[in-house]
Amino acid sequence: MKPIKLTMSAFGPYADKTVVDFTKIGEDGIFLIAGATGAGKTTIFDGISFALYGEVSGGKERKESKSLRSDYASINTPTYVEYTFLHKDRHYTIKRNPEYFRPSKNGNGTPTKQTAQASLEIEETNEVYSGIKEVNDNGNAYSINLAATENSIPYNEIISNQVVNYALEYVGYPYVYGGNSLTNGTDCSGFTKLIYAQYGIYLPRSAPDQAYSGTSVGLANIMPGDLVFSGYDGQICHVAIYIGNGKLVHALNSNVGIVVTDLYIMPILDVRRVI
Repeated sequence: MKPIKLTMSAFGPYADKTVVDFTKIGEDGIFLIAGATGAGKTTIFDGISFALYGEVSGGKERKESKSLRSDYASINTPTYVEYTFLHKDRHYTIKRNPEYFRPSKNGNGTPTKQTAQASLEIEETNEVYSGIKEVNDNGNAYSINLAATENSIPYNEIISNQVVNYALEYVGYPYVYGGNSLTNGTDCSGFTKLIYAQYGIYLPRSAPDQAYSGTSVGLANIMPGDLVFSGYDGQICHVAIYIGNGKLVHALNSNVGIVVTDLYIMPILDVRRVI
């Protein structure tokens, strides 16, 4: 799935209509989303997730779609998300709005209820679907399960991309053998353990033990967010996170710290999916 454009209106911290045009970022396929706390970084992923599946990532409170309308939006600004993406040579545009209440325009003090709605358009086939049930029923064309690898290994693209972006925030920080801090220093398995723990995935502390986590997918099916295990003579001694385009992010050694390198910097023994 390749993102093309995301439009958010009165959604989360975005009070007005905000457009993220991914085509202007570049073709590298690796984006680092940075900004101050509360700036709306996670909301970009929430917008994509809500458009695709009608819910956002995170805990129960954040998944409650009725709370998605921006507290800063004006009365006349509608709340919705519109997401255009490319998948298997077809362009999809999904537009959703949550159920929400807005102040009455006539000033009588009675909030006006906006019902949840959804629409889906497929450019190449001129197919148009309206209504939440119809959109969800026809969403199999782009579902995460069908976007998985050919041998039907599940793959959560939304969370995997969040993991990659979070891991990239720590490039340049030091390597410390046995360390357990992303900023003060950690080693290869400490890095992966700390990164994935942020998303509720708890890995063992050592690389050999982490090699038993999740599902082995092999190099042919590698996707961003997968764990890559390396070593010599069949013995695992290193673990890294695949970020796409033949690159890894990992705590490599005390000389370079946490870095991005080529995938084949060391002999690869296994690739495992834990998301």
